[in-house]
Amino acid sequence: MKVLVCDDHAHVRRVLQLQLEQAGFEVRIASDGLEALRLVEEFGPQALVTDITMPVMGGRELCEALHAAGKLPALRVLVVTSRTERVMRDWVEALPGVTLLEKPLSPRQVRDWVASCACTEVGE
Repeated sequence: MKVLVCDDHAHVRRVLQLQLEQAGFEVRIASDGLEALRLVEEFGPQALVTDITMPVMGGRELCEALHAAGKLPALRVLVVTSRTERVMRDWVEALPGVTLLEKPLSPRQVRDWVASCACTEVGE
């Protein structure tokens, strides 16, 4: 299964990439939403893990662009954020195939979420 990790912090990208690759996933990384949009077209991931707050294009704008392009819910998205207000939860619930995971989180939680996407994909 192909996974795209999008975060503006290099250490976060690297940790998640290593965790996911060790679990057998093919992983590419992006440092912002614009780069992620390009990689969605080139790489064709089945799952995307993205931070919400990033320069250039954040996770919210990325998800909205993917939705407008008809990529959701086929592309499953995990939005990672420390913003827990109701508006954020409502926004995520309105997008098909998008899940919210609140910080702090562990790379294992991300790996488990990706693995659950792979299981769902096989069963469809």
